[in-house]
Amino acid sequence: MRLPRLPSALWLFAAASLLPACDKELRTDEDGDGFALTVDCDDTNEARFPGAEERCDGVDDDCDGNIDESGVDGPGFWRDADGDGHGDGAFASTDCVAPLGYVDNDADCDDLDPLSGPGADERCDGEDNDCDGDIDEDAIDAPTWTGDKDGDGFGKSSSGQIVSCEAPEGYVDNADDCNDGEAELNPEAVWYSDIDEDGFGGEYTLVSCLPPSGYVDNNLDCDDLDAEVNLDAAEVCDGVDNDCDGLADDEDDSVSDRLTWYADVDGDGYGAGEGTTTCDPAEGAVSVEGDCDDGDAARSPGEFELCDDKIDNDCDGDADGGCPLVLNTGDVSFSGGASRDYFGYAVSAGGDANGDGYDDLLVGAYGADTSTTGAGAAYLFYGPFTDGDAYDVSDADVTVLGQSASDNLGYALGFAADVNGDGADEVILTAYGNNDGATDAGAVYLLLGGALPSSMGVASADLTVLGVSTSDTLGYYLADASGDLDGDGVVELVVGASGYDVPAIGAGGVFVFSADELGTTDADAAPWVFTGDASGSSQYVGYSAIVGRDLDGDGVGDAVIGAGGSGKTFVFSAPPEGSYTVSDADITLSGLKSSDSFGSALATGDLNGDGAPDVVVGARYDDSIATSAGAVYVFSGPFTTTKLTGADAVLKVSEETTYVYMGAPYQGLRAEDLNGDGADELLIGSYSRDQAWGSNAGAVGLFYGPASGVVVLGDADTLFAGDEASEAVGRDMDVGDLDGDGLQDLALGGPGANTEAGRVVLFLNTSL
Repeated sequence: MRLPRLPSALWLFAAASLLPACDKELRTDEDGDGFALTVDCDDTNEARFPGAEERCDGVDDDCDGNIDESGVDGPGFWRDADGDGHGDGAFASTDCVAPLGYVDNDADCDDLDPLSGPGADERCDGEDNDCDGDIDEDAIDAPTWTGDKDGDGFGKSSSGQIVSCEAPEGYVDNADDCNDGEAELNPEAVWYSDIDEDGFGGEYTLVSCLPPSGYVDNNLDCDDLDAEVNLDAAEVCDGVDNDCDGLADDEDDSVSDRLTWYADVDGDGYGAGEGTTTCDPAEGAVSVEGDCDDGDAARSPGEFELCDDKIDNDCDGDADGGCPLVLNTGDVSFSGGASRDYFGYAVSAGGDANGDGYDDLLVGAYGADTSTTGAGAAYLFYGPFTDGDAYDVSDADVTVLGQSASDNLGYALGFAADVNGDGADEVILTAYGNNDGATDAGAVYLLLGGALPSSMGVASADLTVLGVSTSDTLGYYLADASGDLDGDGVVELVVGASGYDVPAIGAGGVFVFSADELGTTDADAAPWVFTGDASGSSQYVGYSAIVGRDLDGDGVGDAVIGAGGSGKTFVFSAPPEGSYTVSDADITLSGLKSSDSFGSALATGDLNGDGAPDVVVGARYDDSIATSAGAVYVFSGPFTTTKLTGADAVLKVSEETTYVYMGAPYQGLRAEDLNGDGADELLIGSYSRDQAWGSNAGAVGLFYGPASGVVVLGDADTLFAGDEASEAVGRDMDVGDLDGDGLQDLALGGPGANTEAGRVVLFLNTSL
């Protein structure tokens, strides 16, 4: 018998089984599988025998007593350790039935993470959660990143947003920015209080994306309660670190207003010897030198030359020389009427009111009891005048009477260039106490020149401008018509109301009309209105203004507005019709100290003869020489910068004794060419100045142009003086060709003369 082919192991097993069997039954192998009936579990099926491969067919193929264990044709199962229904291909099973913990696929890429598997949500964890071969793509927990264009760490949605596990370059995890174009504007920005609104912040802070009102982006201010103390401020001698550099006054080399102080042994206010330049003087030192005898208080530049004593009293090097010209030495005189008329308180010359080709003289007497008590009056005298002539008010060619009690007509006045083409100049008069608009609102009148009657009331004025509110005092100091602001060939009428309370109490206003208007109007109906601003009260715009001069050389008239209460003067470059506050100005001129009342008086002229107008500014409380002595500053045009201070002045003239207030709106100030050399002369009034023969006799200093430096009124080329106590020479003066010789003459008022009846004296050019 031929044995079937069997694996060697099975063959040995079969042989061992057969050898002991000797009978036929034991050797029976009906299915021919090589196994006898006695060992074959199914001798009818040659695929079933001991050692056969177990198959998944529901029978015991290998005759080991077990059915379908680990069948060779099993479907295949894989371990699912994390129980997510996906098996691990590294752990396979061929069982016919899935073992516990096995599944029928090997699709899991991480069989230890139940959240990983085909179709799982991808997460931002650096793993392939959905087993697609990609990592962290389209993760369900991916954050939104927002564009940060300015790199400040804060994004803005308008700069773009991206969902991603990792932040792309230029993206951040927030959308909190308010401005993605400026890095300094972000939610963590720190802002500093700017209480004094000077652009520099103090110690108080707020954190805000956008700057809160009243806050700035720096904390560089060393005094946030004083707008004149900051990094841009000029260091001045006031004991304060004005420019915030940690140094004050003499400690700071940048201090701008140090003076040179000289020993004053005799205490007369003038020093001698070598000076020391500091902010604060040594005890007994003064800032004015030039004492020719520091052991004699009666000899100094501030003394008046006593004629014929053979002593140089005023230290000018000329004994008995340089004596003031007193009014009694003048060439032509005009006398007031009654006591307290104050004839000569206002003086104007240089206008031709009757059109005869000769300049006339206009004089105010604001205290005259003409039509009623204190109504005031103005007197017009037609030129020319002859040396030696003497006039009184009865000789006036035209007398204009005030309207009501205490109107004070004639407190300020002037001429306006011919506006109606009849060849005669017009007359301007003010009555600051007039009540027609409101109590003490004031009024300004314009009378067309020509055939004026010998006596008239202001009710006949061709143009009347009324103040609008109580105590406006329109026309108190300012009434001018000498410039053409809009270039139409007609001068503008400029009037001031220092008591105007819009937009703040005492802000003051300047109102500008075309002088060819007729009828009656309110001041605030003017085409141009200039006022103080809302930053503080008592700025007193309206004491002084000059309109129509071309200060910046652009060929168009500008407006210069004084605001003495703020210590500043403002220039508006060719302003069109409209309303302006001083904060709208193009150029600001500031005094050395805010308390100097810089801007209380103004004048313009060409003092250096270069063809460009210069600006003359009064500062009545200036105390660089003596307390409230006052000073006048000259600034040379054209003006091309936006800020100037007293330190930029080319000439400074100071008064020399306390409480004289030179440069106030009630002290005369003019710039006119008296000698015909093309450079204007400077005329400065000081009506409280004492003379050797009487207190408050007053004086006018004449400085021939060009002039520069730092001087005192006593240094004037010519000093004119009153010759009786309280004459108040210097209250007003003017210049005109009053004798018809083609040369400019000088008219000086002495309103306190003759028990305040007043007078005006002409010094003809040949006497100057």
